[in-house]
Amino acid sequence: QFASRAAHSSKATITRSKLLLTRKRKSNKMDTRDKIIETAFIGFLENGYDNISLNEIVKRTGMTKGAFYYYFTNKEQLISETVEKYLHSFISAYGDSVIASDISAKDTLFAMSDLFANMFGVVSGQIDLQVDARRFYSLFISALSLNKGVNQSNIITQADLKNKVRMVIVKGIQNGEFKQELDVEEIVFIFTSMLHGILFDWVNDEKMELSPSLKKGITALVNLIST
Repeated sequence: QFASRAAHSSKATITRSKLLLTRKRKSNKMDTRDKIIETAFIGFLENGYDNISLNEIVKRTGMTKGAFYYYFTNKEQLISETVEKYLHSFISAYGDSVIASDISAKDTLFAMSDLFANMFGVVSGQIDLQVDARRFYSLFISALSLNKGVNQSNIITQADLKNKVRMVIVKGIQNGEFKQELDVEEIVFIFTSMLHGILFDWVNDEKMELSPSLKKGITALVNLIST
């Protein structure tokens, strides 16, 4: 019986060791993948998507081509993963936290617009580079036209954003902050269209300030729909 228990204990130890080793390998693999995405992101921001080659990105990672190609084989994959990590995932996570917070519907709309004004500082804290906000959005706009994966991911992100705005408008109507007769879908359309319009104008006008422009737009909308 003692020998049986010892054998069982030994097998359990080996199993745990294998499990820990597997987890470590998965962690190392994810760390490497994330590092490649970060390196590509910095390269895209500094040079533009069209002006940096895959070979240059490989060189910047310090990896061999064989090791690099284990994770990515073209720039299209990289730009898709970059936009997903540094834009779409951030929008989704921040939006979830705003919706879950105990603030008024009006303040929630302002907080959701603040997301787009403040996200660059957050991203800058994640990578070794001060992110130029206009370059970031210009890169994203370019990626939409170049990559089907980015475009599909953006459709999902926009649908999620609209759903969050819809929840806020309904909340505001139910608690008496917003007018009862509002067409919810119409307000969702106005909010998202205004947001995209301000962002597009700002990308193309270097004199335009993003945060004040967003605040002005949201203030006008809130005044229009409030009781």
